[in-house]
Amino acid sequence: MIKLHASYSKKIPAESAYSSKSFHASLEVEVADEIAKNGDQLQQKLRSLWRDLQGAVEAQIQESNGNPAPMPPAVKGQAPENGNDRASPRQINYLTLLARKTKNWGLPELETFVKSRFGNGGIYDLSKAEASMLIEEFRGMTSGQGARR
Repeated sequence: MIKLHASYSKKIPAESAYSSKSFHASLEVEVADEIAKNGDQLQQKLRSLWRDLQGAVEAQIQESNGNPAPMPPAVKGQAPENGNDRASPRQINYLTLLARKTKNWGLPELETFVKSRFGNGGIYDLSKAEASMLIEEFRGMTSGQGARR
């Protein structure tokens, strides 16, 4: 396996003259040998990482401008409007990993799927039960793929 490390930064003008605000996101992933040996698949993986990082930085910028962005709740354990506990950061990370493995989805595709499926703000608004349901669904896809080999 090889590791890919991608980083994306963006500076925008700040309120005062001669100053700027800087936003940054960084990600490191391991890539399976089959992907590493295939130039096209490796390029596709890099493009997906880049899109995820760009999306994360743009979300940071929107949030800094006072616009709502899909970000984890500021208060740990804060309950969503439906009364259930919010999905944990570990659930969100695992769900993101499974979406990438099973569907080759980055964060934007997963956000779109979650919004269409549950009608909420995105993955950071999932309840624990909703996140568990999606995790089991994606895990079923992973085991189903392995059985076909």
